[in-house]
Amino acid sequence: MTVNPLKAAVLGLVQGLTEFLPISSSGHLALAQHLLGFKEPQLFFDVMLHLGTLIAVLAVFHRDVADLLRGRDMRTLIGIAIGTVPTAIIGVGLKGAVEAAMTNVYLVAGMLAVTGIVLITSSKLSRGSEGKVSPLKALGIGVAQGLAVMPGISRSGLTISTGMLIGIRSDEAARFSFLLAIPAILGASALEMRDATASGLPLSSLLIGTSAAFISGYAAIKLLLSSLRRGKFQLFGYYCLCVALVAALAKLLLHRL
Repeated sequence: MTVNPLKAAVLGLVQGLTEFLPISSSGHLALAQHLLGFKEPQLFFDVMLHLGTLIAVLAVFHRDVADLLRGRDMRTLIGIAIGTVPTAIIGVGLKGAVEAAMTNVYLVAGMLAVTGIVLITSSKLSRGSEGKVSPLKALGIGVAQGLAVMPGISRSGLTISTGMLIGIRSDEAARFSFLLAIPAILGASALEMRDATASGLPLSSLLIGTSAAFISGYAAIKLLLSSLRRGKFQLFGYYCLCVALVAALAKLLLHRL
């Protein structure tokens, strides 16, 4: 797929928004590929988009990251290390299932519906009162992040919801979720980079795509944090349910034509 500057901007915008809003970037990509005939960009370009979203996380949580690097918040650092282990194990273990799921619209729609139900349920049943993440709870959130490799399951949605359901305040659940995303994004990008090549990609497209992913990713994180503060987190759940229903119906209609 040739990535011109306009396509780069659009792909970067979509990547940033869907990466951090709890609506599943992989689910939207899989549905777009099947229902709209959209093709994945070159792997190197995909890595650059992830770099843009990573910079967005670092920009929003730069003080927290600085504290982690200076050893001022060992509790969170240990929690991230613990949470990353099940993420890596489950992610590698589900690799084959993920590849198969990307070709099944009904399965992706079903996973989006699961995401929607989890978001709505966590908003209604949240009993968050703690401001810190214990090692055991970090492990649980790490398992949730690992399961979120399935297309249609939102990483931010599942990790934040899990945190809220096991007694963590929504703001701290979101903070830990995004900090936990840093090694996950770095790891996924490193795996992709092994097979990536930059041949034929204009520098302008790379810069535009990465910048768009950063800007939209930054805005998405701020929007999500604001939604949590205002008690509007469940709205993303209703959105996921609507997308799941529309996708399933569209696939059914296209199959019958």
